[in-house]
Amino acid sequence: MNFWSKHLFFSLRTVGSHERRTVKVHFQDVNFHLLRHTYATVCIENGFDAKTVSELLGHSNANITLNRYVHSSLDTKKKYIEKLNFVA
Repeated sequence: MNFWSKHLFFSLRTVGSHERRTVKVHFQDVNFHLLRHTYATVCIENGFDAKTVSELLGHSNANITLNRYVHSSLDTKKKYIEKLNFVA
C-alpha cells in the first residue's frame, strides 16, 4: 500500500476547511495547493491517464492539469532519455 492509499481518503476537489487545517497540522511546511500539485504528479508518474487525474482534481479539462499541476522530475527525464538511448 502506497502513501496515497493510506493517507488520502478524500477527494482533493471536495476538501473543506476542516480537512485543510488538518493537512497543515500534519505537514507543517506544506500548503494545500502544494499537496494538489504533488498528488497530480505522483498520479501521472504511476500511470494514471491525464483525463482521470483532471477529473479527480475537479479541473474542466486535462490541459489545466498537465500544464499547471504536473511537474516532471529529473529522475523521470533521465529514465526517458535512457529509453531513447537504448532504442537508438
